[in-house]
Amino acid sequence: MDVWQYIARENIALPQLYYAHPREIVKKRGLLVPVSPLTPLRASEQSEMIQVRFRTVGDITCTGPAERNATTPQRHKTSS
Repeated sequence: MDVWQYIARENIALPQLYYAHPREIVKKRGLLVPVSPLTPLRASEQSEMIQVRFRTVGDITCTGPAERNATTPQRHKTSS
């Protein structure tokens, strides 16, 4: 069973960090890169706010975000 189906079925509460949220992002070579103290915006770059989620919760420098709208386990089914 899909992990998000299990979470929804069992009504397991998760921190909001696991869901999509607006982040300041720079698009680089087809990738989304979050703007952070570890990955600062360069003078030649332009950022934008995009609704994203990360596939893992951990080191922001090695896990890129994906543009998503999932804000509940049920929404992950179609917008993981």
